[in-house]
Amino acid sequence: MGFFDRFKPKHKKSASKADPEPTFSIQPVPNEPPQVGGGLQNDGAFAPFKATGPQIPNAEALNGLEEPLSREELHRRAEELNK
Repeated sequence: MGFFDRFKPKHKKSASKADPEPTFSIQPVPNEPPQVGGGLQNDGAFAPFKATGPQIPNAEALNGLEEPLSREELHRRAEELNK
């Protein structure tokens, strides 16, 4: 008896239909069609991230903006917030 004979099975199994081995198969495709976005309903929440090109505001939006603060006012405000 050789070294490798120890690892060989002593009894050979016959390949029969009565084997308790599980069988696996591919599942069928669902009937409903795929949804855009994988089924996530965002209702426009991601619309700003889908914008293309530079977004230039119109004159009405620009007139509605307040004047920017000066450097001294910004430093004063930063000191006030950092107390």
